[in-house]
Amino acid sequence: MSNEKIPLAERMRGKATGRKLPTAMGLRAEDFFAVVGEITGLIDRYEEIYELHIKPYEDTNGEPQSVQELVVAADALPPSERNVLLFRLLVEPFAAIDTTERGEQL
Repeated sequence: MSNEKIPLAERMRGKATGRKLPTAMGLRAEDFFAVVGEITGLIDRYEEIYELHIKPYEDTNGEPQSVQELVVAADALPPSERNVLLFRLLVEPFAAIDTTERGEQL
């Protein structure tokens, strides 16, 4: 295995071989945030995060997008918007689930 770093958007497009993506990446973003809300007991918070920070980036034709599709689309955003979107999609939900599973308060 080489030490070559493959950009996230490229990995998400499936161009990188031999790497598996978490199942959550294939979920529609709205469903993913609903599940995170249920797991953490913070349903209202994750509904709000979806509405304010994720939904505005979904496809303009009204079709719901998967988490993976949103990560790929984020590659075209300005850096500050991309960072916020990726944080909301990839970091915060999994950190909240991990904290909840360890029995800690959020």
